[in-house]
Amino acid sequence: MPKIKKGSSKKSRKASDAKDGAITAEEEQKHKEADEKDAEEYRYNTKKEKENAEAKGFLGKLWPYTAPRKYVYLGILISIIQGTQMPVFAIFIVKLLFGMQNPDFDKVRDVANTWCLAMLILGVIALITGTIQKGMFGILGENVAKKMREELYKSFLSKHQGWFDVRAHSPGSLSSSLATDAQIVNGAATEGIAVQFESSCSLIAGIVIGFYYSWKVSLVCFACVPFMVAASIIQAKFQMGFEEAAAK
Repeated sequence: MPKIKKGSSKKSRKASDAKDGAITAEEEQKHKEADEKDAEEYRYNTKKEKENAEAKGFLGKLWPYTAPRKYVYLGILISIIQGTQMPVFAIFIVKLLFGMQNPDFDKVRDVANTWCLAMLILGVIALITGTIQKGMFGILGENVAKKMREELYKSFLSKHQGWFDVRAHSPGSLSSSLATDAQIVNGAATEGIAVQFESSCSLIAGIVIGFYYSWKVSLVCFACVPFMVAASIIQAKFQMGFEEAAAK
């Protein structure tokens, strides 16, 4: 049998180890380049998504998640009706108060019955429209939260393994994000839209009714608005200052 020289075997093992080391270093370099490429792509996509989101606005971002769309239009219509009810209710009260100043008791009785019945009907309408409004926007809010959770969960699954090594991306934080963040957006979106439409319609209806009955008094009220706004701002600042002092 031919004899194998010890020196040659040692050289072959060293060459093999060197080759394995070179392959390992090369693989590490490839992994590092891939991670850097993924990170760069993630930063670019995040930047583009942020720019698109700022261009669309808050409601524009939520519009694709809103379904069914007919509930949106019906909810807005109901909010408009709901917002105009309080100014109309004020008209009924004023009519009732002026009618009760009549010295004839029978006429006072008739006026009181008429306007009290009108307020009762308006109250029933407010009950029905309020229930429909809450139901419509409640369904929309749950659908928005569900779709946002699905999209968020898909984005979690598409991340690379190193993304989960960050402390902020721990399982507890991600689960909390799925549970609470979507629900917060849901409340801000659906309930906020209903309140905005209702308040805007109530303000517009009040201004129209005020100018219709007495434009002079309405102008005086408008002149007082800046003082009321300034007083509210000052009160809010004082309250914030007291809260900060109490926290210290």
